[in-house]
Amino acid sequence: MRKIFVILLCIFSFSLLFAVDKTNGTINVKTGDEIKSPVYGKIVQKGNKGLPKCFDKNTIVIEYENVYWYEKQEHRTNYQVIISGVKFSKEIKAASVNSEIKYGDLIGTAAVSPAMINIRSKDFDIFLTEVTNVCPEFEDGWYYFGIDSFLNTSPKFLSFLPADSKDTVIDFPDYPESIGQLMENVRKSYKENSGLNISSFTGFQICIKTRLSEYPSAVTSKSVTETIYQKKLFPNCPFVLSIKFDGVPMRLYFQNGFDQYLKDEYKPGKIIYLYLYTNVIINGEYWCYVRDFSLKSPDEIAAQKMEKVKADFDSKNQEK
Repeated sequence: MRKIFVILLCIFSFSLLFAVDKTNGTINVKTGDEIKSPVYGKIVQKGNKGLPKCFDKNTIVIEYENVYWYEKQEHRTNYQVIISGVKFSKEIKAASVNSEIKYGDLIGTAAVSPAMINIRSKDFDIFLTEVTNVCPEFEDGWYYFGIDSFLNTSPKFLSFLPADSKDTVIDFPDYPESIGQLMENVRKSYKENSGLNISSFTGFQICIKTRLSEYPSAVTSKSVTETIYQKKLFPNCPFVLSIKFDGVPMRLYFQNGFDQYLKDEYKPGKIIYLYLYTNVIINGEYWCYVRDFSLKSPDEIAAQKMEKVKADFDSKNQEK
Protein backbone atom coordinates (compact mmCIF):
# COMPACT_ATOMS: atom_id res chain seq x y z
CA MET A 1 0.00 0.00 0.00
CA ARG A 2 1.40 3.38 -0.94
CA LYS A 3 2.03 5.78 1.84
CA ILE A 4 0.27 9.12 2.08
CA PHE A 5 2.88 11.76 2.58
CA VAL A 6 3.81 13.17 5.92
CA ILE A 7 5.31 16.64 5.80
CA LEU A 8 8.52 17.04 7.75
CA LEU A 9 10.52 20.21 8.05
CA CYS A 10 14.06 19.89 6.69
CA ILE A 11 16.07 23.06 6.28
CA PHE A 12 19.29 22.96 4.28
CA SER A 13 22.21 25.08 5.39
CA PHE A 14 24.87 24.38 2.77
CA SER A 15 26.49 27.57 1.52
CA LEU A 16 26.24 26.57 -2.15
CA LEU A 17 22.46 26.37 -2.13
CA PHE A 18 20.31 29.06 -3.73
CA ALA A 19 18.74 31.45 -1.21
CA VAL A 20 15.18 30.12 -1.55
CA ASP A 21 16.48 26.58 -1.10
CA LYS A 22 17.40 27.44 2.49
CA THR A 23 13.71 27.77 3.36
CA ASN A 24 12.49 24.67 1.53
CA GLY A 25 10.90 21.82 3.42
CA THR A 26 10.61 18.23 2.31
CA ILE A 27 7.83 15.70 1.87
CA ASN A 28 9.00 12.51 3.50
CA VAL A 29 8.11 10.02 0.75
CA LYS A 30 9.83 7.26 -1.15
CA THR A 31 9.94 7.37 -4.94
CA GLY A 32 6.55 6.19 -6.20
CA ASP A 33 4.60 7.11 -3.05
CA GLU A 34 1.43 9.14 -3.46
CA ILE A 35 1.48 12.89 -2.89
CA LYS A 36 -1.81 14.58 -2.15
CA SER A 37 -2.81 18.22 -2.02
CA PRO A 38 -2.26 19.76 1.42
CA VAL A 39 -4.74 22.57 0.66
CA TYR A 40 -8.02 23.45 -1.03
CA GLY A 41 -7.33 25.91 -3.83
CA LYS A 42 -6.62 26.27 -7.53
CA ILE A 43 -3.75 25.18 -9.76
CA VAL A 44 -1.91 28.26 -11.00
CA GLN A 45 1.13 26.63 -12.60
CA LYS A 46 2.55 23.29 -13.71
CA GLY A 47 6.27 23.14 -14.36
CA ASN A 48 9.06 25.41 -13.12
CA LYS A 49 8.96 28.27 -15.60
CA GLY A 50 9.86 31.51 -13.83
CA LEU A 51 10.44 29.77 -10.49
CA PRO A 52 13.70 29.75 -8.51
CA LYS A 53 16.23 27.24 -9.82
CA CYS A 54 15.81 24.85 -6.89
CA PHE A 55 12.40 23.69 -8.25
CA ASP A 56 12.57 21.09 -11.04
CA LYS A 57 10.25 20.60 -14.02
CA ASN A 58 8.03 18.25 -12.02
CA THR A 59 6.51 21.13 -10.08
CA ILE A 60 2.98 22.28 -9.28
CA VAL A 61 1.95 25.61 -7.76
CA ILE A 62 -1.38 25.80 -5.92
CA GLU A 63 -2.93 29.03 -4.69
CA TYR A 64 -5.07 28.84 -1.56
CA GLU A 65 -6.76 31.10 0.95
CA ASN A 66 -5.88 31.35 4.63
CA VAL A 67 -8.11 33.02 7.23
CA TYR A 68 -6.69 34.53 10.40
CA TRP A 69 -7.42 37.31 12.90
CA TYR A 70 -5.17 40.22 13.78
CA GLU A 71 -5.96 43.51 15.52
CA LYS A 72 -9.61 42.44 15.86
CA GLN A 73 -9.97 42.08 12.10
CA GLU A 74 -10.53 39.00 9.98
CA HIS A 75 -7.92 38.63 7.24
CA ARG A 76 -8.36 36.46 4.16
CA THR A 77 -5.03 36.15 2.40
CA ASN A 78 -3.90 34.12 -0.60
CA TYR A 79 -0.67 32.13 -0.48
CA GLN A 80 0.91 29.71 -2.90
CA VAL A 81 2.29 26.28 -2.06
CA ILE A 82 4.96 24.91 -4.39
CA ILE A 83 5.45 21.15 -4.57
CA SER A 84 8.39 19.92 -6.63
CA GLY A 85 9.50 16.42 -7.54
CA VAL A 86 6.10 14.90 -8.29
CA LYS A 87 5.04 12.85 -11.30
CA PHE A 88 1.54 14.11 -12.09
CA SER A 89 -1.54 11.92 -12.10
CA LYS A 90 -3.68 11.74 -15.26
CA GLU A 91 -6.17 14.16 -13.72
CA ILE A 92 -3.51 16.74 -12.92
CA LYS A 93 -1.92 16.38 -16.36
CA ALA A 94 -5.30 17.12 -17.93
CA ALA A 95 -6.16 19.96 -15.56
CA SER A 96 -5.97 23.49 -16.90
CA VAL A 97 -4.65 26.54 -15.11
CA ASN A 98 -7.11 27.83 -12.48
CA SER A 99 -8.66 24.37 -12.10
CA GLU A 100 -9.94 23.64 -8.62
CA ILE A 101 -8.05 21.18 -6.45
CA LYS A 102 -9.35 19.93 -3.12
CA TYR A 103 -7.57 19.03 0.06
CA GLY A 104 -6.50 15.40 -0.21
CA ASP A 105 -6.81 15.20 -4.01
CA LEU A 106 -4.13 13.07 -5.61
CA ILE A 107 -1.44 15.18 -7.29
CA GLY A 108 0.66 12.23 -8.36
CA THR A 109 3.57 10.15 -7.13
CA ALA A 110 7.00 11.14 -5.92
CA ALA A 111 9.50 11.36 -8.77
CA VAL A 112 12.32 11.89 -6.29
CA SER A 113 12.84 11.19 -2.60
CA PRO A 114 12.25 13.36 -0.75
CA ALA A 115 10.00 15.75 -2.66
CA MET A 116 10.31 19.48 -2.06
CA ILE A 117 7.73 21.96 -0.73
CA ASN A 118 7.55 25.66 0.14
CA ILE A 119 4.99 28.41 0.79
CA ARG A 120 5.27 31.88 -0.67
CA SER A 121 3.40 35.17 -0.37
CA LYS A 122 3.50 38.52 -2.13
CA ASP A 123 3.60 40.21 1.27
CA PHE A 124 5.75 39.96 4.36
CA ASP A 125 2.70 38.31 5.87
CA ILE A 126 2.23 38.47 9.63
CA PHE A 127 0.57 35.05 9.90
CA LEU A 128 3.39 33.28 8.05
CA THR A 129 5.93 35.37 9.94
CA GLU A 130 4.44 34.44 13.32
CA VAL A 131 4.66 30.70 12.65
CA THR A 132 7.97 30.53 10.76
CA ASN A 133 11.16 29.11 12.22
CA VAL A 134 13.34 30.29 9.34
CA CYS A 135 14.15 33.72 8.00
CA PRO A 136 12.11 34.29 4.81
CA GLU A 137 13.84 34.69 1.46
CA PHE A 138 12.80 37.18 -1.23
CA GLU A 139 13.09 36.48 -4.95
CA ASP A 140 11.30 37.91 -8.00
CA GLY A 141 8.56 39.62 -6.00
CA TRP A 142 7.80 36.69 -3.67
CA TYR A 143 8.63 36.00 -0.03
CA TYR A 144 9.40 32.33 0.67
CA PHE A 145 8.51 31.31 4.22
CA GLY A 146 9.02 27.55 4.45
CA ILE A 147 6.32 25.15 5.62
CA ASP A 148 5.87 25.76 9.35
CA SER A 149 2.23 26.73 8.84
CA PHE A 150 1.58 23.13 7.75
CA LEU A 151 3.21 21.56 10.80
CA ASN A 152 1.17 20.45 13.81
CA THR A 153 4.11 21.28 16.05
CA SER A 154 3.91 24.97 15.15
CA PRO A 155 1.42 27.05 17.20
CA LYS A 156 -0.81 29.20 15.01
CA PHE A 157 -2.16 31.74 17.48
CA LEU A 158 -3.72 33.99 14.83
CA SER A 159 -5.85 31.09 13.52
CA PHE A 160 -8.02 31.27 16.63
CA LEU A 161 -10.98 33.66 16.57
CA PRO A 162 -10.63 36.12 19.48
CA ALA A 163 -13.71 35.64 21.68
CA ASP A 164 -14.44 38.69 23.83
CA SER A 165 -17.72 37.42 25.28
CA LYS A 166 -20.58 34.96 24.85
CA ASP A 167 -21.83 37.25 22.06
CA THR A 168 -18.85 36.43 19.84
CA VAL A 169 -20.33 35.11 16.60
CA ILE A 170 -19.12 31.91 14.99
CA ASP A 171 -19.48 31.82 11.21
CA PHE A 172 -20.90 28.31 10.86
CA PRO A 173 -21.37 26.93 7.31
CA ASP A 174 -25.19 27.02 7.57
CA TYR A 175 -25.69 30.27 9.50
CA PRO A 176 -23.78 32.40 12.02
CA GLU A 177 -24.51 31.98 15.71
CA SER A 178 -22.99 33.34 18.89
CA ILE A 179 -21.33 31.17 21.52
CA GLY A 180 -24.05 32.01 24.03
CA GLN A 181 -26.99 31.58 21.66
CA LEU A 182 -25.77 28.18 20.52
CA MET A 183 -25.67 27.07 24.15
CA GLU A 184 -29.20 28.37 24.77
CA ASN A 185 -30.57 26.63 21.68
CA VAL A 186 -28.98 23.36 22.76
CA ARG A 187 -30.37 23.66 26.28
CA LYS A 188 -33.89 24.07 24.92
CA SER A 189 -33.65 20.66 23.30
CA TYR A 190 -32.51 18.85 26.44
CA LYS A 191 -34.52 15.94 27.70
CA GLU A 192 -34.63 15.34 31.41
CA ASN A 193 -33.16 12.10 32.81
CA SER A 194 -31.81 11.01 29.43
CA GLY A 195 -28.24 10.37 30.55
CA LEU A 196 -25.79 12.40 28.50
CA ASN A 197 -27.31 15.24 26.52
CA ILE A 198 -24.98 15.55 23.56
CA SER A 199 -25.11 18.12 20.77
CA SER A 200 -22.38 18.18 18.13
CA PHE A 201 -21.75 20.86 15.52
CA THR A 202 -19.12 22.02 13.05
CA GLY A 203 -15.96 22.49 15.08
CA PHE A 204 -14.56 25.95 15.71
CA GLN A 205 -11.49 27.34 17.45
CA ILE A 206 -11.41 30.42 19.63
CA CYS A 207 -9.00 32.30 21.86
CA ILE A 208 -10.44 33.43 25.17
CA LYS A 209 -8.90 35.90 27.61
CA THR A 210 -9.67 34.81 31.15
CA ARG A 211 -8.36 34.24 34.68
CA LEU A 212 -8.12 30.78 36.17
CA SER A 213 -8.81 30.38 39.87
CA GLU A 214 -6.98 27.04 40.04
CA TYR A 215 -4.94 24.58 38.03
CA PRO A 216 -6.56 21.70 36.15
CA SER A 217 -6.91 18.42 38.02
CA ALA A 218 -6.99 14.75 37.05
CA VAL A 219 -10.05 13.73 35.03
CA THR A 220 -12.87 12.04 36.92
CA SER A 221 -16.15 11.02 35.31
CA LYS A 222 -19.66 10.76 36.71
CA SER A 223 -20.60 7.69 34.68
CA VAL A 224 -19.24 4.96 32.44
CA THR A 225 -20.84 6.63 29.42
CA GLU A 226 -19.16 9.93 30.20
CA THR A 227 -15.83 8.14 30.58
CA ILE A 228 -16.25 6.56 27.15
CA TYR A 229 -16.96 9.93 25.52
CA GLN A 230 -14.11 11.61 27.32
CA LYS A 231 -11.62 8.98 26.14
CA LYS A 232 -13.02 9.11 22.61
CA LEU A 233 -12.89 12.90 22.29
CA PHE A 234 -9.77 13.61 24.35
CA PRO A 235 -7.64 10.46 24.53
CA ASN A 236 -4.45 12.28 25.53
CA CYS A 237 -6.01 14.76 27.94
CA PRO A 238 -5.77 13.49 31.54
CA PHE A 239 -6.43 16.90 33.11
CA VAL A 240 -9.62 18.96 33.19
CA LEU A 241 -10.87 22.27 34.53
CA SER A 242 -14.41 23.65 34.47
CA ILE A 243 -14.82 27.41 34.07
CA LYS A 244 -17.45 29.93 33.03
CA PHE A 245 -16.63 32.24 30.18
CA ASP A 246 -18.96 35.23 30.37
CA GLY A 247 -21.46 32.95 32.11
CA VAL A 248 -21.11 30.12 29.58
CA PRO A 249 -19.96 26.81 31.16
CA MET A 250 -16.88 25.24 29.60
CA ARG A 251 -15.06 22.05 30.49
CA LEU A 252 -11.44 22.41 29.42
CA TYR A 253 -9.37 19.30 28.67
CA PHE A 254 -5.61 19.71 28.88
CA GLN A 255 -2.95 17.60 27.18
CA ASN A 256 -0.63 15.41 29.16
CA GLY A 257 2.03 17.62 30.74
CA PHE A 258 0.05 20.85 30.50
CA ASP A 259 -0.58 20.90 34.24
CA GLN A 260 3.15 21.23 34.86
CA TYR A 261 3.58 23.88 32.15
CA LEU A 262 0.85 25.93 33.80
CA LYS A 263 2.40 25.55 37.24
CA ASP A 264 5.77 26.63 35.86
CA GLU A 265 4.53 29.63 33.87
CA TYR A 266 1.17 30.75 35.27
CA LYS A 267 -0.12 31.95 38.63
CA PRO A 268 -3.89 31.58 39.25
CA GLY A 269 -5.73 34.87 39.20
CA LYS A 270 -3.56 36.35 36.45
CA ILE A 271 -4.70 36.92 32.87
CA ILE A 272 -4.21 33.99 30.52
CA TYR A 273 -5.07 33.39 26.87
CA LEU A 274 -6.45 29.92 26.13
CA TYR A 275 -6.59 28.55 22.58
CA LEU A 276 -9.57 26.21 22.41
CA TYR A 277 -11.15 23.82 19.93
CA THR A 278 -14.68 22.49 20.40
CA ASN A 279 -17.37 20.72 18.44
CA VAL A 280 -19.68 19.46 21.17
CA ILE A 281 -21.87 20.53 24.09
CA ILE A 282 -22.49 17.84 26.70
CA ASN A 283 -24.90 18.33 29.60
CA GLY A 284 -24.84 22.10 29.30
CA GLU A 285 -21.06 22.54 28.94
CA TYR A 286 -18.82 23.17 26.00
CA TRP A 287 -16.24 20.40 26.05
CA CYS A 288 -13.04 22.03 24.77
CA TYR A 289 -9.59 20.84 23.82
CA VAL A 290 -6.91 23.26 25.02
CA ARG A 291 -4.52 23.49 22.08
CA ASP A 292 -2.21 25.97 23.77
CA PHE A 293 -2.00 28.89 26.18
CA SER A 294 -0.05 32.14 26.39
CA LEU A 295 0.44 34.94 28.88
CA LYS A 296 0.53 37.54 26.11
CA SER A 297 -2.22 38.25 23.59
CA PRO A 298 -1.90 36.64 20.15
CA ASP A 299 -1.57 40.11 18.61
CA GLU A 300 1.31 40.96 20.92
CA ILE A 301 3.05 37.66 20.18
CA ALA A 302 2.64 38.17 16.43
CA ALA A 303 3.85 41.79 16.53
CA GLN A 304 6.97 40.87 18.50
CA LYS A 305 7.74 37.98 16.16
CA MET A 306 7.27 40.25 13.14
CA GLU A 307 9.69 42.79 14.59
CA LYS A 308 12.33 40.14 15.18
CA VAL A 309 12.00 38.32 11.86
CA LYS A 310 11.87 41.58 9.87
CA ALA A 311 15.02 42.79 11.62
CA ASP A 312 16.79 39.51 10.81
CA PHE A 313 15.60 39.72 7.20
CA ASP A 314 16.77 43.33 6.78
CA SER A 315 20.12 42.62 8.42
CA LYS A 316 20.76 39.59 6.23
CA ASN A 317 19.88 41.43 3.03
CA GLN A 318 22.06 44.42 3.92
CA GLU A 319 25.02 42.06 4.07
CA LYS A 320 24.48 40.81 0.52
